[in-house]
Amino acid sequence: MIENENRRLHERFSILAQFQGLLFTALSLGWDKNLHLIILIAIVGILSAVTIGGALQFAIIAMIKLTDEYDLIPKGERDLEGPVIGLFPAKFRHNLFARFISYPFAIPLLVLPAWICIIYIKLQGLK
Repeated sequence: MIENENRRLHERFSILAQFQGLLFTALSLGWDKNLHLIILIAIVGILSAVTIGGALQFAIIAMIKLTDEYDLIPKGERDLEGPVIGLFPAKFRHNLFARFISYPFAIPLLVLPAWICIIYIKLQGLK
Protein backbone atom coordinates (compact mmCIF):
# COMPACT_ATOMS: atom_id res chain seq x y z
CA MET A 1 0.00 0.00 0.00
CA ILE A 2 2.89 2.31 0.73
CA GLU A 3 4.35 1.63 -2.72
CA ASN A 4 0.98 2.43 -4.28
CA GLU A 5 0.69 5.67 -2.32
CA ASN A 6 4.24 6.58 -3.30
CA ARG A 7 3.32 6.06 -6.97
CA ARG A 8 0.34 8.37 -6.50
CA LEU A 9 2.61 10.95 -4.90
CA HIS A 10 4.95 10.78 -7.88
CA GLU A 11 2.05 11.05 -10.34
CA ARG A 12 0.67 14.12 -8.57
CA PHE A 13 4.07 15.74 -8.45
CA SER A 14 4.60 15.02 -12.16
CA ILE A 15 1.26 16.64 -12.94
CA LEU A 16 2.21 19.70 -10.89
CA ALA A 17 5.64 20.02 -12.53
CA GLN A 18 4.30 19.55 -16.06
CA PHE A 19 1.40 21.92 -15.59
CA GLN A 20 3.57 24.60 -14.00
CA GLY A 21 6.09 24.22 -16.83
CA LEU A 22 3.32 24.67 -19.37
CA LEU A 23 2.07 27.76 -17.57
CA PHE A 24 5.54 29.31 -17.32
CA THR A 25 6.03 28.66 -21.04
CA ALA A 26 2.70 30.34 -21.81
CA LEU A 27 3.75 33.21 -19.55
CA SER A 28 7.01 33.71 -21.45
CA LEU A 29 5.25 33.64 -24.82
CA GLY A 30 2.59 36.14 -23.77
CA TRP A 31 4.59 38.42 -21.47
CA ASP A 32 4.37 41.54 -23.63
CA LYS A 33 1.15 40.68 -25.41
CA ASN A 34 -1.77 40.97 -23.00
CA LEU A 35 -1.88 41.92 -19.31
CA HIS A 36 -5.16 40.11 -18.69
CA LEU A 37 -3.76 36.90 -20.16
CA ILE A 38 -0.71 37.08 -17.87
CA ILE A 39 -2.88 37.68 -14.80
CA LEU A 40 -5.12 34.76 -15.79
CA ILE A 41 -2.12 32.45 -16.29
CA ALA A 42 -0.74 33.48 -12.88
CA ILE A 43 -4.09 32.85 -11.17
CA VAL A 44 -4.31 29.40 -12.77
CA GLY A 45 -0.72 28.79 -11.61
CA ILE A 46 -1.60 29.75 -8.04
CA LEU A 47 -4.76 27.62 -7.99
CA SER A 48 -3.03 24.58 -9.45
CA ALA A 49 -0.15 24.87 -6.97
CA VAL A 50 -2.60 25.04 -4.08
CA THR A 51 -4.83 22.17 -5.21
CA ILE A 52 -2.11 19.80 -6.37
CA GLY A 53 0.09 20.81 -3.44
CA GLY A 54 -2.77 19.90 -1.13
CA ALA A 55 -3.10 16.52 -2.81
CA LEU A 56 0.64 15.97 -2.30
CA GLN A 57 0.25 16.73 1.40
CA PHE A 58 -2.64 14.26 1.68
CA ALA A 59 -0.43 11.60 0.09
CA ILE A 60 2.27 12.29 2.68
CA ILE A 61 -0.31 12.03 5.48
CA ALA A 62 -1.56 8.73 4.03
CA MET A 63 1.98 7.32 3.91
CA ILE A 64 2.59 8.39 7.51
CA LYS A 65 -0.63 6.64 8.55
CA LEU A 66 0.30 3.49 6.62
CA THR A 67 3.75 3.46 8.21
CA ASP A 68 2.21 3.82 11.67
CA GLU A 69 -0.09 0.88 10.96
CA TYR A 70 2.85 -1.13 9.60
CA ASP A 71 4.77 -0.47 12.82
CA LEU A 72 1.87 -2.01 14.79
CA ILE A 73 2.24 -5.37 13.00
CA PRO A 74 4.09 -7.90 15.18
CA LYS A 75 7.75 -8.23 14.17
CA GLY A 76 7.43 -11.84 12.98
CA GLU A 77 4.58 -11.00 10.61
CA ARG A 78 6.29 -7.79 9.51
CA ASP A 79 9.33 -9.77 8.35
CA LEU A 80 7.08 -11.72 5.97
CA GLU A 81 5.95 -8.48 4.37
CA GLY A 82 9.44 -7.01 4.03
CA PRO A 83 10.73 -3.80 5.53
CA VAL A 84 9.81 -0.23 4.69
CA ILE A 85 13.15 1.21 3.64
CA GLY A 86 14.47 4.61 2.63
CA LEU A 87 13.99 8.10 3.97
CA PHE A 88 10.32 8.01 4.67
CA PRO A 89 8.17 11.04 5.60
CA ALA A 90 6.98 9.36 8.80
CA LYS A 91 10.49 9.59 10.18
CA PHE A 92 10.38 13.37 9.71
CA ARG A 93 6.94 14.15 11.06
CA HIS A 94 8.39 16.03 14.03
CA ASN A 95 11.26 17.58 12.07
CA LEU A 96 9.68 20.64 10.48
CA PHE A 97 12.82 21.57 8.54
CA ALA A 98 13.06 18.13 6.92
CA ARG A 99 9.40 18.21 5.92
CA PHE A 100 9.75 21.78 4.66
CA ILE A 101 12.56 20.89 2.24
CA SER A 102 10.90 17.71 0.95
CA TYR A 103 9.76 18.22 -2.65
CA PRO A 104 6.01 17.60 -2.11
CA PHE A 105 6.00 20.48 0.37
CA ALA A 106 8.71 22.78 -1.01
CA ILE A 107 7.88 22.92 -4.72
CA PRO A 108 4.30 24.23 -4.32
CA LEU A 109 5.58 26.74 -1.76
CA LEU A 110 8.25 27.94 -4.18
CA VAL A 111 5.84 28.27 -7.09
CA LEU A 112 3.21 30.27 -5.19
CA PRO A 113 5.41 33.31 -4.45
CA ALA A 114 6.71 33.23 -8.03
CA TRP A 115 3.19 33.61 -9.42
CA ILE A 116 2.33 36.28 -6.86
CA CYS A 117 5.48 38.21 -7.81
CA ILE A 118 4.58 37.94 -11.48
CA ILE A 119 1.17 39.49 -10.80
CA TYR A 120 2.82 42.22 -8.73
CA ILE A 121 5.42 42.97 -11.42
CA LYS A 122 2.82 43.19 -14.16
CA LEU A 123 0.55 45.41 -12.09
CA GLN A 124 3.47 47.69 -11.18
CA GLY A 125 4.15 48.11 -14.90
CA LEU A 126 0.74 49.78 -15.23
CA LYS A 127 1.76 52.72 -13.05
